Amino acid sequence: MARFKSFIEHLPKAEEHMENLSMMREYSFCKSHAISYSYLVWALAYWKARTPKRFWYAALKHCHSMYARWVHVNEAKKAGLRFVTVGPHWLMKEDTLYNTARTPFLFSDEYAEYKRYGYWLSDQFMPGCTSVRLGNKIRIRGLVATYRYYRGSDKILTFATIGTSLNGYWDVVIEKKLRLHDQDIIDVEGEIKTFFGSRYVSITEIYSSQQTIESLSLKQRALRFK
Repeated sequence: MARFKSFIEHLPKAEEHMENLSMMREYSFCKSHAISYSYLVWALAYWKARTPKRFWYAALKHCHSMYARWVHVNEAKKAGLRFVTVGPHWLMKEDTLYNTARTPFLFSDEYAEYKRYGYWLSDQFMPGCTSVRLGNKIRIRGLVATYRYYRGSDKILTFATIGTSLNGYWDVVIEKKLRLHDQDIIDVEGEIKTFFGSRYVSITEIYSSQQTIESLSLKQRALRFK
């Protein structure tokens, strides 16, 4: 740990990163698993930092993760990649991804692209998604990026990540099991809290977890707190 700290001590938030790493002592691997996992994570972090465009190109072609498809496409756009056709069999030329079997096009409606392909090609985020903050209170309407359940001793919690803008994601905790696998968006309100330096939203009100992209297009009104 001391040697690793010497590599990052010049970076912003170095102490915070070291503190987060030190907490991993509570989550242990056997030695062989730890070494192989560390090599993999280090390699991914290295290529993501040094060659982000090629990293995301490879991720789009080969990665199947717990995150929704639009999340990877969104991150690729932020890394500087430009999409002129839908995938999945993209080729890369300079900063452009294209598929020779597809005709280049851009829908004027992000909703139509998302409903058909699970992502959209324009550089703007899905219209209608946003968040409004008042002190530690926040109202969130956004796309479900990923979610999972945790079974406690007396209840089941839903952990979810919600996207509200190109650079805006919120981790939320809902104190019940909420079915999100077939939902496009979620509209919730909660209180911003921290746990070991990580920020999350404890949900106190669920306005809707049944909305679809079609209904979102009709809900452009400003968010308000209950």
